[in-house]
Amino acid sequence: LKGLGFCQGVKDMSKKILLVGSANMDLSLNVYRVPNAGETVTDDGGVAYTPGGKGANSAVAINRLGGDCVFCTKLGADAHGQKLFNYYKECGINTSCIKVDHDFPTGLAVVIKEASGDNRIVVYPGSNATLNCTDIDAALTSAPDALYLQLEISHDAIVYAAQAAAEKNIGEERVKVPDVESDEVCEMCGRKMVIKTGRYGKFLACPGYPTCKNTRRIVES
Repeated sequence: LKGLGFCQGVKDMSKKILLVGSANMDLSLNVYRVPNAGETVTDDGGVAYTPGGKGANSAVAINRLGGDCVFCTKLGADAHGQKLFNYYKECGINTSCIKVDHDFPTGLAVVIKEASGDNRIVVYPGSNATLNCTDIDAALTSAPDALYLQLEISHDAIVYAAQAAAEKNIGEERVKVPDVESDEVCEMCGRKMVIKTGRYGKFLACPGYPTCKNTRRIVES
């Protein structure tokens, strides 16, 4: 696609950035350990509702860094949606492209934190899953200089946003962790493997992909 770039390519934070992404209310629970199957444990550290979602978190960060962020997302017609909308306004985010879905509730992420510091997260997408092409087309009329995407909305919406932005010669900003060369050699083709970091963890992969399909997940202890 034309116009694809990466976050490190944005030098001027005064540019208008259209962020198409998720908005969740986070419910945080604190336990000594997560329950086993069929077991009930008691929260011993209190609960908290806080604004979350990778899209919304990035929108807040862009504004705090001095950027001009237009946030395109979809909230439910409920108390959580209203609280999030008010929070984004307080943060100075341009909320003109935030839509409301009357059929699905606002996205919710349940964050279970253990005393060890580990956490587990369960996400209910809710209204995030209904963000569609019409919403994105309307947001693109804001004349942004760049498009910023995450992967917490539907695949169709992500692809459409990237294609529509490319057709309008709008740059796309994607979060990307650079590959790191490893000491391991691919047993299939003899090339030096690289460590790739993605949404689901780290992987050892042959740089010869797709000709060489040698890849495997790194299990970190």
